Amino acid sequence: MVRKFALLLSTSLLLGRAGVAVCAESPSAGLHVESLTSKAYVRLADFTGSLAATAAEAVRAALEQSGDFLFEGAGKPYVVRAVASGGKIHGSLVHPDGKVMFSENYDNLGLRANALQFADEIQSVLLGRPGIGMTQVAFVSDVTGFKEIYTCAADGSNVKQVTHDSSTCVSPDLRNDAAYLSFTSYVSGYPDIYLIDLKNGNRRRIVNAPGTNSGASFSPDGERLAMTMSFSGNPEIYITNPGGLGGRRLTTTSWAESSPAWSPDGKRIAFSANPNGKPAIFIVPSAGGSATQVLNGFQYATEPNWSPDGNLLAATVRQGARLSVALTDLHMGTTRVVAEGQDACWGVDGRHLLYVQRDHLILHHIGNDTKRTIISNLGHVSQPTWSR
Repeated sequence: MVRKFALLLSTSLLLGRAGVAVCAESPSAGLHVESLTSKAYVRLADFTGSLAATAAEAVRAALEQSGDFLFEGAGKPYVVRAVASGGKIHGSLVHPDGKVMFSENYDNLGLRANALQFADEIQSVLLGRPGIGMTQVAFVSDVTGFKEIYTCAADGSNVKQVTHDSSTCVSPDLRNDAAYLSFTSYVSGYPDIYLIDLKNGNRRRIVNAPGTNSGASFSPDGERLAMTMSFSGNPEIYITNPGGLGGRRLTTTSWAESSPAWSPDGKRIAFSANPNGKPAIFIVPSAGGSATQVLNGFQYATEPNWSPDGNLLAATVRQGARLSVALTDLHMGTTRVVAEGQDACWGVDGRHLLYVQRDHLILHHIGNDTKRTIISNLGHVSQPTWSR
């Protein structure tokens, strides 16, 4: 059967291949903590209003989940204050010297979401990096008997089924703002790439070229998608816009390329390929050029994912019969295995990894090596993706 070719390709083809409590003295500068094990000492106090207890519990839970705060310690803490009523929160953070570091109203969302937003801002001000409380996760589960796409909050709450294709839906990728999700569905009988608006549920097929179309990945600015297509006979990496237009070929090899992942600055794309019949990780400039292999020394390496600062690359590697999550320092060229598991993705704070381990979604703070299960008892889960 001949299918309509929805992706318009340009004529130019690019060749390629331990916990330390920290109290800063400067209330304006905040804490730009470099050590992955440093923590800020805070105290939740003076929560008032009709929903004070609920708000305090939600804020504390979000700060605890970050793994970057102490609630008991020596010295003077930063003080967290809030007034909570009617689903709204007026929150403040006070320096140990008594100076108010910020005071904001959180009133655009429900109480829990407002509490998460408040906690994320506390983390941003004190530690100089965003929090994960308001981020979203998407993943694949076969609990219905079919592989479908689901979303949840970063703590595993508010699980929602996104697709209802009663078919195979795989390779989800969240745009950084969690407004859109790309994925591959076989509902037509062929692997086609779809885009879904998570606010209203509207979806459209953006790539239905002959052959395999999969693994679409949003660029950091959300304006481009990298994906694998095989209409030319060999699976290669292509780049297009979210409308499926303006496509161009990035790689031209005899290998099978897959799992493209953009660097945070949008200038590079990591992908998996099998030059010797075994998956390996390569990086190629997104503008085109030669690819360079990374994660050398492993017989199997796939599913690359960049840290928010672009310095580390997470990947799935095989050690014997076991799949593990490995981190490669792209500046030093060193790699270390951090956990048993697969399909790792980075959180926006650059401290957390999310990965699959024996049908559980694991949230792993790589600084203090704490782990918690956020999704379990939902069938076989795989391929998590995390908004930033």
